[in-house]
Amino acid sequence: MARLPVKLATLRALFAKSGNVCAYPGCTHELVNAKSKFVAEVCHIAAVEPGGERYNPVQTDEQRRSFENLIILCHKHHVETDEVEEFPVEKMRELKAIHEATQGKKLFKVDESLIFQLEADMRKYWAAVESVNSSEHIAPDFAVDINVQQSPLELFEALYQLAENIEGFTNDLREWDYALNNEVRVFLQKLGYDIAAYDSVPHHENPFANRSWEIHNLGIPNRLTELHVHLLHAEVRFLEEYLKTHCNDGAAGLRFEKAKKELIQTARSAGYAD
Repeated sequence: MARLPVKLATLRALFAKSGNVCAYPGCTHELVNAKSKFVAEVCHIAAVEPGGERYNPVQTDEQRRSFENLIILCHKHHVETDEVEEFPVEKMRELKAIHEATQGKKLFKVDESLIFQLEADMRKYWAAVESVNSSEHIAPDFAVDINVQQSPLELFEALYQLAENIEGFTNDLREWDYALNNEVRVFLQKLGYDIAAYDSVPHHENPFANRSWEIHNLGIPNRLTELHVHLLHAEVRFLEEYLKTHCNDGAAGLRFEKAKKELIQTARSAGYAD
């Protein structure tokens, strides 16, 4: 199923009829603040993707991004209206109709030059990053690739994968250190030494036995735990802000809900080894 972005003309119409306030009855939360920052969310009445609130499988993609299927809400009331039983499609359309009838006569227009300027500036910035990374790197054969086409979700997935890779390397190092004592014994035997004296050394005094035990069993695991917690925390914080202006990104919305649940579980269970 294609995800179609909301048309600029549709956004103009939504803002023109919004009165610059949330469409929830009685809410006075502004949509664009005094600094010309969009501080609300463009929301779908019937969800874009299966599993979303009030999803209608017979709708076309054009109908899903149409003026009739969109409403602008503050974050609080976007969350509240996700309760489908209390806010079915008919109720949401009623909220939209009443709001636009009462607020639509008020003159309000977003300064689109700010939007266009921001988009233009960021396009230039990411193009510069890509150019510098691919053709101006001081050591091109050893350059770490920066894929500016990656989505935020793909970036976080890459970070989690790197954390798993680091954990895998540390596990290998632990196993190699644990095998060192036996390797020393085998090497001494190969050289013809009687290893009885070697074996008589108490375990806790042998520098080759349980080498770096505290680092492998306490230090590294605790730092990896912190890394996973901070990554998850950062992802929830990022998606919280991202979805305020990209509420029609279904994939990000699903990942946001999953990440929030994971962080709750982590907050309850993550702890240090001791």
